[in-house]
Amino acid sequence: DPRIAVVDQGGILRPLKEGRTEVVVSLRQEQMRVPVMVTGLTSPRPVSFQSEVIPILTKSRCNSGGCHGKAEGQNGFRLSIFGFDAAADHSALLKESRGRRISPAFPERSLLLRKGTSEMPHGGGRKFVKGSARYQRLVRWIAEGSRFDSQDAESSRIVSIEVEPKLQILFGGESQQLRVTAIDSSGRRHCVTLETEFESNAGSIAEVDERGLVQASHIPGEAAILVRHLGHVAVCRITLPRPGVKITRPPETNFIDKLVWDKLQRLGIEPSDLASDAEFMRRAFLDTTGTLPNADEVRAFLKDTAADKRSKLIDNLLARSEYADYWTMHWLDLLRADQLKVTPQGTVAMQRWLRKQFADNVPY
Repeated sequence: DPRIAVVDQGGILRPLKEGRTEVVVSLRQEQMRVPVMVTGLTSPRPVSFQSEVIPILTKSRCNSGGCHGKAEGQNGFRLSIFGFDAAADHSALLKESRGRRISPAFPERSLLLRKGTSEMPHGGGRKFVKGSARYQRLVRWIAEGSRFDSQDAESSRIVSIEVEPKLQILFGGESQQLRVTAIDSSGRRHCVTLETEFESNAGSIAEVDERGLVQASHIPGEAAILVRHLGHVAVCRITLPRPGVKITRPPETNFIDKLVWDKLQRLGIEPSDLASDAEFMRRAFLDTTGTLPNADEVRAFLKDTAADKRSKLIDNLLARSEYADYWTMHWLDLLRADQLKVTPQGTVAMQRWLRKQFADNVPY
């Protein structure tokens, strides 16, 4: 019944009137009916600034580092990066610049909306379309009094998000729509796909648009689609195997080989040939000690004809003081041992403790 709700080509369902209807999904000879009940349109709950307005500002990139989210703001207007400080953002919108950004009497004339829709000159360009769902939600928030949040906001606070699917195999040119579900503190689940940010770490393998539609290229490999909503993060992993490739698995000498061969088999990528002695030595030194071997060490290793010389080289590198020094530095970076935050004495203590663990070969 299109009087109750409409669905677009992307599968987004929009309510128009309270009542019951069905969405009919058809593919070839198969068909499924999804019951739909629309409620709350005549007396909707107040718009939540934290759960509904902040995602609009984030999705529109208003609070990104390249716009108003940087430390000094932009043109006198500053927001917290990705909306991490909702109270400060609410104050910036309502109180700063003598409250000129919000017009309670005429919500559509608010500077926030006129700049966001490019009715007025805006350096960031158009952020949302007039009449769109985002625009209407902002208008309703302003008309309701631009409150920070209603009394029941705590029960609707988002505590986690889920993305479906989490893992997906696609072939060249195929696509996959993602769905993001938010879970609030009362256990209620609702779809937030349109309010969520999506980002691919390998756009040449798989791209994702703002509605969460993943489009695979024809390059085999793996891509991680980062999903972010109100400070919560989830990941969908997309695999593009090379079709029609039979993999000859090399022999396994350790458990890492098995993991690598499994991954390459899944991707349809032939394993590389065995590294030469010179290549192996260079890689082993850089990965273990962060340095290159000297000329005498190289000559001795290349002349050695023992079958287990690579294993002996690994044992020798792990026993060196350079190994402990290099990996201590690496873990100090991972743990962010900033002397301004944990004091100089604390940083030195962390450095000494970490180095002793590596020198004593303590398990992770």
